[in-house]
Amino acid sequence: MKNSINIKSLFGFIGWMVVSMTLSGQDVGSSTIVINSGFTPEVKDATKISHKPEFPDTNYAAPEFSYSIVSSRINVPFQPRPIGAAKMEGEKLDKIYRGYVAAGMGNYASPYLDLRYSLGRSRLMKAGVALRHFSSAGEIDDYIFPGVSDNQIGGFFTKLWKKNYFSATASYHRSMNHYYGVNKLDTALTAGEDLTDGANEHLFNRFNVNLDFGRYNLKRSKTNFNTAIGYKYILDNYGSRENALDIDAFIDRDVNFFKPKQQKLGLAGGFQFFNNSDSISFNNAYILELKPYYFFKTDKVDLQLGIKMNVADDSLTEVFFYPDLHLNFRVIEDILSFNFLMSGGAYKQNYNDLTIENPFINALLPMQISNNRFKSKLTMISSISRNIDFQLSLDYENWKNGAFFVVDTSIALRNKFSLIYDDYDLINLGAQVAAHFNEKLDVIFKADYYAYNLKNELFAWHKPDYKLSLLGHYRIADKIRINADITYFGPMKSLDYENNVRTSKDIDAWFDLSLGVEYRYKKRIGFFVNFNNIAASRYQRWYNYPSYGFNFLAGASYLF
Repeated sequence: MKNSINIKSLFGFIGWMVVSMTLSGQDVGSSTIVINSGFTPEVKDATKISHKPEFPDTNYAAPEFSYSIVSSRINVPFQPRPIGAAKMEGEKLDKIYRGYVAAGMGNYASPYLDLRYSLGRSRLMKAGVALRHFSSAGEIDDYIFPGVSDNQIGGFFTKLWKKNYFSATASYHRSMNHYYGVNKLDTALTAGEDLTDGANEHLFNRFNVNLDFGRYNLKRSKTNFNTAIGYKYILDNYGSRENALDIDAFIDRDVNFFKPKQQKLGLAGGFQFFNNSDSISFNNAYILELKPYYFFKTDKVDLQLGIKMNVADDSLTEVFFYPDLHLNFRVIEDILSFNFLMSGGAYKQNYNDLTIENPFINALLPMQISNNRFKSKLTMISSISRNIDFQLSLDYENWKNGAFFVVDTSIALRNKFSLIYDDYDLINLGAQVAAHFNEKLDVIFKADYYAYNLKNELFAWHKPDYKLSLLGHYRIADKIRINADITYFGPMKSLDYENNVRTSKDIDAWFDLSLGVEYRYKKRIGFFVNFNNIAASRYQRWYNYPSYGFNFLAGASYLF
């Protein structure tokens, strides 16, 4: 404590000495201070700087220049280099071979030949000829000789102009079949009858010519037309012959009643004439058809409306009228669409068509005019996916005087067929599925169901209740092609007489499997083999006419 006081005293003394020395060094002079009142100490407000610091902004003026360019021309030599004309090379065209020949041989002594020749590639004209032969001399157990022969030769010609075209085809066809539908063991039927080959031959000579002239450059506001003329002649070894003339034509022109994509008014017509003669009769018949129509097209709908008139004469002249409606409705483009048809028409049963459908018919036939009084068909077409297409259809037809094949009981051997007529309704339900896989495999399945309602007959003779078919095509590296064909026919009925009493005979359902293989050894040379009726079933397409069993045909082909 004592030390603390001493230190304080020391600092106080030193401070007094410093102040005394400072004051003694100044001369303040003499002054008199008068204090009138008491002293009040106070602290005044501080004086603040009232302006902010500023920095002067120095502006620099851009300097001005005055200059000029003294130009002079320098000559530079220039020599252009030529550029060649542009060339476009399209995709190389495959070579077209003018000729094709295929030849082979099968069991049942069955030679085969197919020869074709045509002109080379041309934009304005094409022409060619074709020749074909097939025959068989096989045997079927317990039946008379069933040999067949088929020969054809024909040619075609087409010429194109700027707007129009002309085409012509002509052919000669000679075919021979045997009425082999006789069981040799049925002695009650065959007793005293001639069963030799020559006595049961049916030989046909057919000659066809078709001419077609029309316009193909179809432009808006233009008149379009087409005319087709066909002539068919058939003569058999029994003296039955037929001359048939068929003329079809149409003319139409664009109109503009309202604003769809396209509208047309048109008139279509046709004329068919038949001249028939056989060993006991002579007959002429014709059908005249006129059909005015109106057609229009939009983004979703194609519609053709018309009315059809037929004038038919076959010893009696009749006039028929039918609606004529064709509708296509595209619900989803390329995916789902519906087609609807409502129509009808007269049809002359003729010798050429009948002998192609059934070569075992009698040469003396009651060929009449059938009247399809009403026909309607609704079809749905759908692409389920990129590879699968589906089609479903429902068809209804009403026929007056429709024809069916029946056994001709006026023939002792009962190995020929005649015609019987009846009115009936027909319903056909059909379905089809087509599948395409990787451009190598194509498969098509088709099914049809038939329901008949007849006025007089018990059954629709020789008509199946249903038909199923499966077609397949498979390609392996453009070297091997395999074709398969499976057909299944439902059961049928055939009309027969026993003791002068009408009765029906059953024809069992039948199945046929065929397989064809082609091997392309080189581009121009190939080999093929076809296997038919692999199941070896003796099915009957016509009553008492069994088919061959398993058979095959093998051969080679060549392009030249």
